Amino acid sequence: MGWGALAKVVDIGVPDDTREKQIASGRELFAEILEAAAPTYICLEIDGHRMEGDFVFVEILNIGMTGPRVLISPSAEPGDQLLDIVILPAGRKQEMIDWLRAAPEHTPIPLTEIKAKTAKFVWREGPLRVDDEVFDAPDHAAEVRVEIEPHGLHVCVPVTGD
Repeated sequence: MGWGALAKVVDIGVPDDTREKQIASGRELFAEILEAAAPTYICLEIDGHRMEGDFVFVEILNIGMTGPRVLISPSAEPGDQLLDIVILPAGRKQEMIDWLRAAPEHTPIPLTEIKAKTAKFVWREGPLRVDDEVFDAPDHAAEVRVEIEPHGLHVCVPVTGD
């Protein structure tokens, strides 16, 4: 789930091509969207602690990769029962653009990463993405709350006798 500039990239998508070309196209598209993106003031509540400021995007994940195949949370573990909240503060926007264009595979990503059980914020403006669907800003402020279900997904496989 994401809010801000990265939600726009997911909505546009990248052309079908080889995996390497998709990644390069996605990184460049992401950099272009970031260049045009204006930071927005937002107040987050993460596990009951307030965090506020001017941000370009906020992503709330349980896997490390999002958008155009960009690994934005290398420490994400889908089964750890924690959300991986990834934030781009306004002051690191150019650093992120440079990181995307350098195509670094082994350099730290210039984002703030926080692990938490719950996250919430008031959505007033900008796009919001849930999975592959992107929503325009609501007419009225809306509270967005994200948390991990305590028991996750259970898969039952029938056993056949021999």
